[in-house]
Amino acid sequence: MVAFCLLALCICAGLVTDFGLAYVNKRQAQTAADAAVLAAGGVFAGQAGNCASLTGNTDLMRSANDAADQLRLENLPGSPDADLESSCATGTLTLDYHVNINSPLAFGQMVMNTDHVNVDREAQVTLRAVAKTVGACALCFLGTEQVDTGNADYTVTGANIHINGNLTAGPNGVWTVSAPGGQIGASGTVRGGQFSPSWTPAPVIPDPLASMPLPLTTTGLTAKSNPCTDGPGIYGDFAFPKSVCTLKQGAYVVTGKWGMKNNSTLTSGGSGVTLYFKSPDGVLDAKNGTIDNLTAPTGPPSGAPPGWPSGFAIIYDRDNTNGISAQGNNSTTVTGGIYGKSATLEFNGTSDFHFVGGPMVVKGGTGNGNQGTVFVDGAVNVGGNQRISAGGTEMTK
Repeated sequence: MVAFCLLALCICAGLVTDFGLAYVNKRQAQTAADAAVLAAGGVFAGQAGNCASLTGNTDLMRSANDAADQLRLENLPGSPDADLESSCATGTLTLDYHVNINSPLAFGQMVMNTDHVNVDREAQVTLRAVAKTVGACALCFLGTEQVDTGNADYTVTGANIHINGNLTAGPNGVWTVSAPGGQIGASGTVRGGQFSPSWTPAPVIPDPLASMPLPLTTTGLTAKSNPCTDGPGIYGDFAFPKSVCTLKQGAYVVTGKWGMKNNSTLTSGGSGVTLYFKSPDGVLDAKNGTIDNLTAPTGPPSGAPPGWPSGFAIIYDRDNTNGISAQGNNSTTVTGGIYGKSATLEFNGTSDFHFVGGPMVVKGGTGNGNQGTVFVDGAVNVGGNQRISAGGTEMTK
């Protein structure tokens, strides 16, 4: 009886040892699977694309699988190779990873009729889709070369600032965005300046107003000589007098230089006007003058041919490289949008550009005076590409 009991106790002890080791191996395999699948999910997190494009990216899948294998081996050395499995069946990106290991049996062979027990543990993570708008802006500098803004200040309330090229700002140049979650994005390098919030790297964006039909048609508009008295029409060179010029409501096509002198004031008196400067010679040169209360129409300008856009006070042709100038010591107030894809906003001295609504889409800006400012108030972003990214990983199994 004693011998029989001792034999039974030895067998039980052997089984406890075998299956206890299998339990330990199961825990280690689960830890390895958890760590591995989380590492794989980290490779996908932040990547742009939908589930199908992400899982179809062989380089990305290979990197994720390598990251999973590395964590598996760190947690369970010597374990067999495993493959990362992906699925889009639920509409989200799901990653599965199985870890297999054979746990040896000694006395357990008498019960299991095999020299090992297979331990297979699985872990799964799901990555949520995150939609983010990239490149939307109300003050948009589209030039991809160097932008040198000196010590000028730029402030936008309610929207974003974006700079496509490299930016050099003076030590006293202050850039401010006042909007919840507002951004100052720059695609190149940034030197100097003070930024609130801090500028962030951003991709080069296309023209957010590329759909605007330029050049605009001038059908039905007639050539005229004095915009201060003649109203909407087509104008060549014009030197504004040293007095107040109030434009009548409507559409103005400018094929030459509109120049201003000391004590010249250009206004629309609150009436909706759109000034369209055609290539190659159309230019607004408001040196020393004042643009006061130039207001864009809320719809297409009165009497304009079909195709003219709404809400723009100043439009330059896309290939018009002439500057939009308001130099000197006077202020400029414009309600509505300004578009000059190839034009530079020039406001040297102590000029002050005050815009309401916007947007302002130009090639670049220059402002060398310490008090030079551009203020875009109540702005609304234009453009921007919605990028779908894989968000944070959530362990689901």
